[in-house]
Amino acid sequence: MATLLITVPAVTSHILPMLPTAEALVKRGHRVLVHIAQRHYDKVQATGAELIPMPEHCNIVSGSPTPCPSDSANVVKPGYGRATLCNQNTL
Repeated sequence: MATLLITVPAVTSHILPMLPTAEALVKRGHRVLVHIAQRHYDKVQATGAELIPMPEHCNIVSGSPTPCPSDSANVVKPGYGRATLCNQNTL
């Protein structure tokens, strides 16, 4: 079976819809990796998926003042606000 990566910002309205999808994929025999903030470990574990911790400076909703690494790019999308795209290998 396939290994699939799901990445979502740590916002309830994004997390809750993703959980049944992750669980269904796991039940079909896929390895599912969920890239999200560590604080959501229990929710991800309950689906049978594996959590890949998202560094706080890469979480677009954290509002963290922590500077991003030099290999990151800050972007502003109209209607979406500031986002940080990180090129770190966290897998």
